[in-house]
Amino acid sequence: MVDHVRRRAPSPFVMRQARGRAGAARRDDGDVGALVGRGADPARVDPNAVLALQRKAGNRATVQLLRGTAVQRDLTKTAKPKGAFVGSRPNSVKALDVALATLTDKMSMPGALDPIKAALVAVRTAIADFRGSKDGAGKWAGSVAALEGEVKAKEAEVDKQIAAKAAKKQVGQDRFAVFTTLEPELAKYAKRAMYDATMFQEDATGPSIKSALSGPREAGGELTKGAVKEMNENQQQFEVPKETKSGQAMTFAGLSLDDVRAFMKAHTNALTGKTMYPELQNVTDPTGQPDKVVTSMVDLGGVSMPVEHNPSDVNLDERLKLVKDAIAKITAAGVQVPITKIHLPKYGRGLALKKATDDAGGQIQCEENVKSSRAVFIPPDFMHLSSEVIGTPNLNKVTNPATGKEEWEFSSTGFDPSGVATIVHEFGHAIHMVAAPTKYHGLWGTAFTGETESGKGTLDVAKAEVSTYAGKPREFVAEVFLGLVYGKEFSEDVMSMYRSFGGPIPPAATIKAAVKAL
Repeated sequence: MVDHVRRRAPSPFVMRQARGRAGAARRDDGDVGALVGRGADPARVDPNAVLALQRKAGNRATVQLLRGTAVQRDLTKTAKPKGAFVGSRPNSVKALDVALATLTDKMSMPGALDPIKAALVAVRTAIADFRGSKDGAGKWAGSVAALEGEVKAKEAEVDKQIAAKAAKKQVGQDRFAVFTTLEPELAKYAKRAMYDATMFQEDATGPSIKSALSGPREAGGELTKGAVKEMNENQQQFEVPKETKSGQAMTFAGLSLDDVRAFMKAHTNALTGKTMYPELQNVTDPTGQPDKVVTSMVDLGGVSMPVEHNPSDVNLDERLKLVKDAIAKITAAGVQVPITKIHLPKYGRGLALKKATDDAGGQIQCEENVKSSRAVFIPPDFMHLSSEVIGTPNLNKVTNPATGKEEWEFSSTGFDPSGVATIVHEFGHAIHMVAAPTKYHGLWGTAFTGETESGKGTLDVAKAEVSTYAGKPREFVAEVFLGLVYGKEFSEDVMSMYRSFGGPIPPAATIKAAVKAL
């Protein structure tokens, strides 16, 4: 007879615990299965999903996911060897987990190469400490060895990126060093005052000022012909005003023509008495000519130049006369005027007029929604002149820092309210460009520096003896040229800077100086 041993049935509490563990295992296994997918490669599982599963169920479920792969692909945890259980990680492995967690945090910022490198070194140190511990030859050794392989591969990749970044930085510093170097004559009184070395680390694509001024130079430090060409190509895109855009922006908010005429009459230049808005006459008193833009060769006082204009522009003849008078004045000083493309838009700015309101004191309001420059030269041969140049000189006055006297802000001539001086100034840029192209472009983005031969600050001399508008080297050249054409005499300090910058000397000024010296 066989004895039967009675076994006491498990308590309901123990049964509930067992069922809970089994259910959790099934759910965890199901989650793992969902992560991996039937036949999927465990190495391709999203690391974020793995971490979420770890937080939910601990490493027990994750072991199944990682079986066959030594380490999670984002290097976040040391994988457990087969048979390891939750809570069995030795201190040496826990220390490695901490180092890996720091690495994961740093790797979330891909551009932070130095911190990532430091975190990788810390992981390698933790691996070395593990090997020196009592666990170094135990069941964790295989997993740590696999981890070390991945860390070394990642470190090699980061080292390569760090080296590339350093090389790129060095290239940028080398290019910036060339960019800030001026040919000796310019460097006496000017320095490059634009950008910093970080702006030169990117590869140049197409013509640009940065690539032109940071490229190879001639033996004497001058810009090459190629650099001058590149500067010309790049600057042409800066401002080529479009009169169609300005014309389309003209709005009058229900005002009558008499309202517009009254507005023009109410806003006049205090010195010339002419309206500050001459382009509005195209609306109040149109010519009746076809409204179209054409380019024609125009005789401008013995010099034939291409002029882009609109035959219907009521201000065309007056602006052409200003150009002729400017050319005549320059020619009389003995200087040949280069062929220049003259741009005379019918509307140089878009004006939005609004009806009078009580808030505005009953006055018609005007906003400039679109505005081109009053006058500008763009190398190599483009000059834009808005209608604003007609009898509307800037009436701002400043105190001369040397003499203490009040004088006009934008004039080295004493003052010429007609608008001719403005155009002579712009031709000064064009003549400077033709006479000394490497110096003209070499002065791009520069500021005054150092002292004159007499020991005065160069910027102080420019503003006190030329004009406040002469506070930048290229504008200084155009302003001195303007003064010379108008018969003004300058100190040797001014003329020394002017000659160093390649400023053209009108023969009339040379003759005048020679006669005075006799």
